[in-house]
Amino acid sequence: MDMFEQKRCKSMMTRAEAEFIMKKEVPERAFWIVDCFCNNYNRLQDVLDVLYNTLPGNDYSVSYLASQKGTRLVIFCQVCRIELTSFGPFSSHNNGKSHKRRQQQAASTKSVNKGRTLEHRRLNEPKGIFLKGSLEDLIDSTRFIILGVQFVYKECICGQYCFTCQLCQGDCEVERVNASTMFTHLRSVVHNKKYMAS
Repeated sequence: MDMFEQKRCKSMMTRAEAEFIMKKEVPERAFWIVDCFCNNYNRLQDVLDVLYNTLPGNDYSVSYLASQKGTRLVIFCQVCRIELTSFGPFSSHNNGKSHKRRQQQAASTKSVNKGRTLEHRRLNEPKGIFLKGSLEDLIDSTRFIILGVQFVYKECICGQYCFTCQLCQGDCEVERVNASTMFTHLRSVVHNKKYMAS
């Protein structure tokens, strides 16, 4: 297996070991360099998992960065969408105000959704937010596909809403009609043919 195809496995590292590695080895420049003799990918990911990713809202992952000078490890902060190329930038980023704020936002978002089960909903499921009996409610609650709604003109005359289909206005009697008549018209063969032909 190629060293670049290594997969993360569950860490058996203790917190004391992770703290020792973070304090003594990670600050060294050589720790981050990847070659055929040394690859600290799994060790660094284990340290991050034990010390940082256990905190709510934190999500650090290790990846490789290849350049003309060779390959090295980088830490990617999933929360802030930023790449950290060595111990110094990682340390200052982790302790920075911007990261702390985003970490808290991510933690609060996860806690709000925690315990909820996701339920499948149909794409065209009625929203039920429109006035009962209105044209919008009739369109929202139907199981049929309604075409050409953008051609319907709505106006209020003497406190009553009436509708005109500007697509079919010359061919049919669809000028200033009520909601149920317009809904029937929108489902008609005449309207749908005219819409498809336009």
